[in-house]
Amino acid sequence: MKFSILYDPDKYYSVARMFEETVKNKEILEKVCDFWVGGTRSSSRDINFWLKKLKENDFEERFLFPAKPSHALSGKYAKYILRPELLNRTSSIKSQLVHLFTKVGKAATRILYPTAPPFNLDFGYLILSSESSVGKFTGAINICDEDALERIERYIKENKECHGIYVESGSGAKIPVTKRTNLLRKAREIVPSSKVVYCGGGIKSMHEMLFLMELDVHPVISTHFERNPKDIYNFAREVYKRA
Repeated sequence: MKFSILYDPDKYYSVARMFEETVKNKEILEKVCDFWVGGTRSSSRDINFWLKKLKENDFEERFLFPAKPSHALSGKYAKYILRPELLNRTSSIKSQLVHLFTKVGKAATRILYPTAPPFNLDFGYLILSSESSVGKFTGAINICDEDALERIERYIKENKECHGIYVESGSGAKIPVTKRTNLLRKAREIVPSSKVVYCGGGIKSMHEMLFLMELDVHPVISTHFERNPKDIYNFAREVYKRA
């Protein structure tokens, strides 16, 4: 089991500190981590910059996590392009625009990269909190566990070739994803073992990360490492010890 480090290029100085720690501890990190680059406010140029830096330093597991169709332009330095489909979209203009952007972005990746890599990874995306930054950006609504699980099950049945599911509370959410463990546990039961269940938003400690990994879900961590970049090594070392 690995965990993901998410670099948000909109926060340059925080990401620069994170990247310094990543390169310094490359030997252990590349065994237990993969590396995502993306953000709702980021430009494709800035995303491109950090993906290129990862590639230049020989990090293999490079993921582009796009939020806009233009972000597809950054895929040339990625090994994988994550292509999310928001499962709890609404009839709001924001939500419908995001759905349209998703379709345009998928079409762009097919045109820009007719051969792999980058590999296109489609996944169902649940944003649990409307008050989080990504919830506001997408127009997603708050969603209860029962409704979330129904949508996950439907998506998995209709998209048998998908990469998996990502359950996120999002930055600024009142309830972190670590408080939705019942949802994550049941989602892991629904999603085939060959597919990934990612989770992110509000993971603040090594204990929380390890607990999530025990549920066989894949933590995605950003804000905590922005504030505590040296924990990148501490977390990775603990995961490696338990491998």
